[in-house]
This record gives sequence, structure tokens and C-alpha cells, in this order.
Amino acid sequence: MKGGIIRLRRVAIRFAVSVILGTNAPALYAQDAASPKFTAFAGAGINATQQNSRGEIQTGASFDEAPPGSWGGFLFEGGYLGPWADLHEGSAFASGDYMASWSLGQKGKGRTASGQSYWSDRGWKLLPFARAGYTRLFGTGNALNFGGGVDYRFSHNRAIRAEAVDYYSFSTPHQHNVALRIGFVIYIRD
Repeated sequence: MKGGIIRLRRVAIRFAVSVILGTNAPALYAQDAASPKFTAFAGAGINATQQNSRGEIQTGASFDEAPPGSWGGFLFEGGYLGPWADLHEGSAFASGDYMASWSLGQKGKGRTASGQSYWSDRGWKLLPFARAGYTRLFGTGNALNFGGGVDYRFSHNRAIRAEAVDYYSFSTPHQHNVALRIGFVIYIRD
């Protein structure tokens, strides 16, 4: 039984990676704030149900692209969330989200000599974002997720992400998996 669950998780992770790579390859632009990003994250949080609450850990990786100010982007992520006390009680998760990002500072739009508009990176340091979407909690059920945070770019292709995320499982018993997470962001060169 346990070997079957492990195989199922591996298949789910491989499928998620294939979907991410297959659906996002055409959307690659340039290596700037609008570039696709890979993020490895971890954080502490709480699992709150109607009966009790307990501390938990969330860890995983995400792939996203949300050009600042465009009000359109996506985020795919996968990972693990579960209680600190007994890591075997946790579950793997996979999410697909809508994501919007903004810039703080001078706007990065311009026009070419022919009048065509383009987007350019002005070297922004802070990029706040919001996200919402669907999450599959393997072994637990379905959930909605929502949250937000900020990316602090310390170089042209690296950033640190701080975010707060809530995975609300509407399966019985209803539960909130809320965490503050820190991530290391790598902008993908195309």
C-alpha cells in the first residue's frame, strides 16, 4: 500500500513538471522582471481545523510568470505540507494559480520608433504579487488557495520571495493550511 502511494506521488510530480514545461515554453520572453521564474520555498505555518490546530511545515518548488502590471500570469507549484510532529501525516500537493504582479517605481512601458509598445525592465527591486487558484492535496482532497507576497530582486536574475499562503480544504473536515514562506527565486534565461 505504502509503495503504491509513493509511486502515485512520483507519477503526479512527473506529470506536473511535464505540464509546466509543455504549457510554458511558448510564453518565454527575456530575462527580466517579466521572465519565467523557478522558486524553491519552505516555511512554517499552522493547520487549523474545527477541532484543533497544530504547527506544520510547507516546502516545495514553483514555476511562474507574471509580468509586472499586466494583470495576467500563472503559477504552478508542487510540494509537501504536514505537521512538524509527524511528517508521515502530511500530504503532497500540486497547484495551478492565477497570478498578478506589480512594480513599485517607474513604469516599464515604451514605444519603438514604429509606434509598437513594448515592455522593459527598469531594474525594479520590489515586485509585489497576489495569487489564487486550485490545489490538489493528495491523500486529503481538494482545496482553494490564495495569498500574496513580494519578490526582492538582489540581481538581474536572482530574488528572495516572502509570501503568505492559505490552502483552504473544503473536504470534511474543513481545514486551513496557512504558512509564511521564504523562497529563493531564479529567473530563467530564454
